[in-house]
Amino acid sequence: MTDHSPKIDIHYFEPEIKFSDVLVIVTHPTIGTISSICGNYLIEHLNLRLIGTFLSPELSPTTIIRNGTPEPPIRIYAGEYIEDDSTIFDQIVIISSELPLSAPLMYELSDRIIEWSKFNNARAILTIEAINKEEVDFKIPNVFSLTTNNDAKSIIKDLNLNGFENGMISGFTGLLQYKGFIENYPVISILSEAHKDFPDSKSAAAVLSKLNSLLPTIEIDFEPLLKQAEIFEKQLKLAMTQIDKNGPSNRNASSGMFA
Repeated sequence: MTDHSPKIDIHYFEPEIKFSDVLVIVTHPTIGTISSICGNYLIEHLNLRLIGTFLSPELSPTTIIRNGTPEPPIRIYAGEYIEDDSTIFDQIVIISSELPLSAPLMYELSDRIIEWSKFNNARAILTIEAINKEEVDFKIPNVFSLTTNNDAKSIIKDLNLNGFENGMISGFTGLLQYKGFIENYPVISILSEAHKDFPDSKSAAAVLSKLNSLLPTIEIDFEPLLKQAEIFEKQLKLAMTQIDKNGPSNRNASSGMFA
């Protein structure tokens, strides 16, 4: 039988890379773009370096421009190894993509990420996901967790997260969860409520506050995200007030601002 799975290669930009006690964070397109917001925020504020990429002819022929440099669609970033006996993880790796992937490519890439994580002795994979929040209420979003095994549960036991007990998760997070479950590999998903119609910085900050507890040797200053969310909410409230003043006939005409 012919294997029609997309071929995915790994290209490294550094000749020798050592990993130890790694947390692999996977960020990808989500509702409210919270996964991408978190990923890019961590990359910039923790000065993570681009160490490699996953390559496939099935990927969209698109480059991501970062600080004037053309980068591939699926990128691997890494931080320095910081030995600390008081922490679960001593190193962070982010596998990041902002582009939607086809189902066959998601299947193959999820296998490759788990394979890569095992090979490099990563202690867990963590995905950041969103739960659709229909109403614009400006409340602090609820954050949930989902884990594949007891090792993953023990890692987040002190984060005070509500478990995601019943429902369905599709896309890349869903794939990594059930494949991690099948292979008894620790996969953690942190899920935050988010609005589908605009970038939700407050939800991203809620997720980062949990990661701050998970990685005490790395202080993540998520206050700028909260300030950004506050500015956006003021603008959104003003726009909603104007829509209400103008009447329902203009509501649909103004909804394009959220596209």
